[in-house]
Amino acid sequence: MRIRFYIKRLLGRPLYSSEMRIIKAIDDAEVVSFDIFDTLVKRDVRLPEQIHDIVERKFNKQHTDQLDDYRRERIRAEVLARKNAANEEITLKEIFQYLEKYPTEIKTELYKLEIETEMEMCCPDHFFSQLYRYACQKGKRIVITSDMYLPESIIRKILEKCDINNYEKLYLSSSYKKNKRTGNLYDCIKADYPGMQRKILHIGDNMIGDYLVPFKRGIRRCLIDGDKKNLRYWKRPNTEEGFPDRHWLYAFLNNRILMMDDKSDASVIGYEVIGPIVLGFCQWLYKRVREDRIEKLFFLSREGKFLQEAYHVMHPEESLPQCYLHVSRRALLVPLVLETRTYDDLINLTKIFLHAPQLETIGEICSLDKEEYEKGLRKLGLDIKIPVYEVEEGKKTAVIKLVHELGHARFLQQKNLLNQYLEQNGFGGKNGIVDICSSGTMQRFLVRAFREKDVELYGYYMGVRNVESEEFYLDMKRYGYLFSPGKNKDINYAIRFTTELFETLFLSTEGSVLAYNGENGRVVPVLNEVEYREKEKNFIETVQRSALRFLKEIRNSGYWDDQKQLVPEDVFQGYVSLGARPSMRTVELFQNFVHTNGTVRHTIVPKYSLFYYLIHPRKWKAEFETSKNKIFFLRKTVKLNLPYVKILEWLEEKGMISRYQRHFLIDSPSEKSSRKR
Repeated sequence: MRIRFYIKRLLGRPLYSSEMRIIKAIDDAEVVSFDIFDTLVKRDVRLPEQIHDIVERKFNKQHTDQLDDYRRERIRAEVLARKNAANEEITLKEIFQYLEKYPTEIKTELYKLEIETEMEMCCPDHFFSQLYRYACQKGKRIVITSDMYLPESIIRKILEKCDINNYEKLYLSSSYKKNKRTGNLYDCIKADYPGMQRKILHIGDNMIGDYLVPFKRGIRRCLIDGDKKNLRYWKRPNTEEGFPDRHWLYAFLNNRILMMDDKSDASVIGYEVIGPIVLGFCQWLYKRVREDRIEKLFFLSREGKFLQEAYHVMHPEESLPQCYLHVSRRALLVPLVLETRTYDDLINLTKIFLHAPQLETIGEICSLDKEEYEKGLRKLGLDIKIPVYEVEEGKKTAVIKLVHELGHARFLQQKNLLNQYLEQNGFGGKNGIVDICSSGTMQRFLVRAFREKDVELYGYYMGVRNVESEEFYLDMKRYGYLFSPGKNKDINYAIRFTTELFETLFLSTEGSVLAYNGENGRVVPVLNEVEYREKEKNFIETVQRSALRFLKEIRNSGYWDDQKQLVPEDVFQGYVSLGARPSMRTVELFQNFVHTNGTVRHTIVPKYSLFYYLIHPRKWKAEFETSKNKIFFLRKTVKLNLPYVKILEWLEEKGMISRYQRHFLIDSPSEKSSRKR
């Protein structure tokens, strides 16, 4: 099938008419004939036969007696109907007469479901609908010509749904019992418009029925690409087998992307890349919280705000109590410093922020007075810039004592305020928290901060990874949709090496939580200033608004099915091209975006060129090691379009990892390999 597809495309491409050529042909014609499917009307399926899969799914959803392999039976029936047909064309009723496997009542229901599905899965082709309207405006006499077995009444409803109304006649093979491939349907047009043969123009996508045959019948014709790729980031699925949902998603996106009024980079990324990911995640989340019998769902700031909006769009009927919770790793960490007893306890608690691993960072994380902290360190003979892992054993106790002396009052205040904030939001019992990619740090922090209360916490994430040994997570209930330990390693690496980009696209445009304050008897979060300029803020909002539009459209389409679960490989296709294999244009698009990690702010794309880093190799090494967007870092500096995910994976397996990982990640790949040896 794919060989025939590529041959058709190879032979057809030189014959495809450009927009200007079609417009000129319309200008010169008096009667313009349009094909229907893959010309004026698109189906939200990659292949017409996939309609039968949807029919089977709908039927099985409504009945306990399940159909098995309905597509094969339906195709077989059509083959038999055509083989035994008395006329050139058959009707849908004639096809269903050969569905011998099913009793009459089931065939009747399947017949209705197929018509219903055909109606639902159709949408106008934006480009050729414009050409149709152009022909109408020019006063041309419009006819619609199609080889199709559906009843004429249904075809007219489909055309009406797609705003195709101003046509004089409908030449449908199932009505005339003649088709385009023999040329007899074109003879009907010529008979109805005598004397206009050289002024009749037909526009369609089939090389034989829409191009060669009308040529033989003396009718002018324009061949168009009915399978034109409109997407920037998705590739055409290679085969029909494997992932049928990927075909449907591709067709849905490809058909509707041109209907968007806003075709900016942000809007396209939201609709084409982020929308499908969130669609799959929301389906998965809806199913998981029911399986786990969750009592209340908490969406964690800042990414959780957008995820909660998306979840509401996909499941407006959701009765499970939900709450948007203002928390951050930093705001949760500060109260927990009270529990640290040793210097190593403090480092283990704060290591998630130690990408700049200096004593200065410890003071910033714990919100200590900088002058007093620096003064105290000097008394101990320590410089504030010294790496935390170079502190002498004999001075570690003094450092932890200094941190407690300077911050005890604040640590205690924030612990009390945090507990009050969680209580006033109904935190407690069997709760679920929702966030994007995580190792479970905030989940563990929340449990530790609220340990005096009865809480059973489940974590639901876009992805879950381990940064500690597996034993560290045995007591945690955490689940990832896109990836988890031992599952979907390629997706894990693609996001891990573009963490800052991925998080940025999901962020709310409010600042991160710094601490908590009491106001009028309630606890409110203290937010940091937003790190983005107005331009970047608008970009993120547009991405998310466009993704929500995608969710609304697919929710209202025939594609939607609550019972269906999209696999991660289906929904992640767009992000592969955006993040894992970015073009230089994509890298430049995010050049000025800023990311905050604790107290450190930096651009997610390096500022300097390869030439600068060749002169300053140590700076390149230092920035590369601390970067959480390594793919973009390499793409910007090296500029070559290389498989950076595989390269970085190989470097990690060889133990060429950052100084931060060597010191702080217990289960780093180098240690894994050493244990194996």
